Amino acid sequence: MTILGINNEDYRIPDSFSEITVKKARELVLLSNKAPKELLDIYKQQSKGEELDEKTKQDFIDSLDKVQPSLDEFFIDVLELLSDIPKDVIKGIAVEDLRACYNIYLYKFVFGVLYFPLDKEPIKESFSIMQEEYYLPLNREIMGFDRPFCDETAGVFCDASDADNNSRQSEFGKYQFAELITSIMYRKKGAKYSEEESLEASELYKDILTCDVYHSALLKLSEINKALETLFPNLYQKGNGKAKTASKKSGLADFGWLNSIVVVAEKGILNINGLTPLDSVKKTNLYDVMTILSNMRANTDFERVYKEINTKKK
Repeated sequence: MTILGINNEDYRIPDSFSEITVKKARELVLLSNKAPKELLDIYKQQSKGEELDEKTKQDFIDSLDKVQPSLDEFFIDVLELLSDIPKDVIKGIAVEDLRACYNIYLYKFVFGVLYFPLDKEPIKESFSIMQEEYYLPLNREIMGFDRPFCDETAGVFCDASDADNNSRQSEFGKYQFAELITSIMYRKKGAKYSEEESLEASELYKDILTCDVYHSALLKLSEINKALETLFPNLYQKGNGKAKTASKKSGLADFGWLNSIVVVAEKGILNINGLTPLDSVKKTNLYDVMTILSNMRANTDFERVYKEINTKKK
């Protein structure tokens, strides 16, 4: 925490996302989305990582000048949310100091909840909460390729990935299902993934889970996606209209992984005694299921191309 001295009193502002709970981050998302449009436009541009020409930079500066009073009110609201400074004390801060405080201490959190943390955060292999330790499944190298979640089931990736994708459309953005995604990715030592136990864990720490842990879960999920895209590139093709049609036919539509494994379940090729076809697929190794999906996609693409060639011959 950063200590700020105001009128002979000490107040605290967080230094990093490890000092901000997911619950607080959701509040910040709601508040940040109400910021002046001109500021949000700048952050959106910054998130793309593109260098701006001088004219564009000046246009952005001019646009902010026009809404400065609204900006200052936004800065006040963010400072009140993230610090323990009373609002009446905040309103007594000189406007120059308020703006400096926002730019130095608060901007990174607003940008971070809307887009991504500016400070590089390493993946946490484990974390402690309420005197319990939770761990990420380990990676394993196979034929020279590092496979994250190598021994995990398709259900783990499917549930975490779909929850993440669905949360992006919500009012709380990526934090909508933060506790649930974290509980799917992190488990007690040696524990296998269970939907019921995951839900229980997510309820257990829903008010105290910190953002750095959740961000780590997202980083790991991204790492898995990159590995899968490298091994099974045809599952990640979007392409033109024909490719999209092929994707839907093979069960891959808008990266809805549950929809995809339902298609595999309907084939009945992974059925396990005592389980439904869907649960059977979800209990099957992630990389085995992706291999099947990739082959299904390849066959669908082949059928499409074969049909096109024969149509042209007629």
